[in-house]
Formats: sequence, structure tokens, C-alpha cells
Amino acid sequence: MDPKSSAPGNLASRQISAKSEELSPNGWQLVASQYIDPAKLIHKLKDKFGEGTYEVEMRHNKYMIHAKGELTEDDIKACHY
Repeated sequence: MDPKSSAPGNLASRQISAKSEELSPNGWQLVASQYIDPAKLIHKLKDKFGEGTYEVEMRHNKYMIHAKGELTEDDIKACHY
């Protein structure tokens, strides 16, 4: 299989910049962690969605975020170092 394949569900082949986000097939928003301050991310999630209404996991240098909505590009930029 071509490693640059963009087949649905092939998350390993997707390139995600620190400024953009995308949704995985299961509804988790994926955000590259390279420039993200974890404390700012948690603060943004609490402010936007409320305490305890979201989940965050780190996998393969990407934050996987499951919440009742999505972070915008501006929200993500506000979480940069």
C-alpha cells in the first residue's frame, strides 16, 4: 500500500499542521501537539465546553479531542506556546 494513501481511516498517512485540525472517522478532533501548550489547551477546552464535558488523549504526537463541539483554528492558535 502506498504510504501517502488518503484512504479513510488511514490516520498514519495524514499530515496535520500545528495550525489546523481534522476529525477522525470516529469523531475525535486531531490536533498536532508540536506547538501546543497543554495548560492552554485544557483551559480553552474548559472555557469553551465546560468542566468534564470533553476527553483528551495524546497519541503519536497528536492530541485527540472528543467534545460536544470542535475547536476552531483560532482556538488552536490561542493554545500555542
